[in-house]
Amino acid sequence: MGDSYIYWARYRANHNGFANNLGIEGIKEVAWMGQRGMHWPRLIPRLQYEIIHRPLPAMIVIHLGGNDLCDIGSATLDHNIRDDVQAIRELLPNTTLVFSSMIQRINYSGAQSAAAIDRKRKHANRRIRTFMSFGRGHFIPHSNISANQPELYRADGIHLSDRGVDIFLSNIADAVAAAM
Repeated sequence: MGDSYIYWARYRANHNGFANNLGIEGIKEVAWMGQRGMHWPRLIPRLQYEIIHRPLPAMIVIHLGGNDLCDIGSATLDHNIRDDVQAIRELLPNTTLVFSSMIQRINYSGAQSAAAIDRKRKHANRRIRTFMSFGRGHFIPHSNISANQPELYRADGIHLSDRGVDIFLSNIADAVAAAM
């Protein structure tokens, strides 16, 4: 569940032939819930809608927050993430939660300083990783995707190229397999 990275990952997974199970034995179905331009405040309403209309998930991978970096302060983002992770734990106590880190971008839409936004992204990821480590779930660092590798990005410097999405999907598949 998440922003355009998940939206485009679904299409790439379809192209690669593993959209239904990420290529992992034992997974019955992957429900791709990507919404282009999604911001953090849409997470809980979208999740509530989905759990009414679908079977309860065994696992949720959340990739979200990158679109919020230019709009809200670090403390507010940290607070929203902590509150929503706790809300998900209460809504779905038997669901494994996996948080996919906010990926570095070459360009941050609306940012006056990409370097300042990237520091904010790193800080948020550290906080989320620490928070998730206290028995709340798993964390995917995506350390093999960085702005130093422009070939992993589309021309906009925000979204991942096909090669970047393939790495993103591989990271998610590895984390899901490890969390099972």
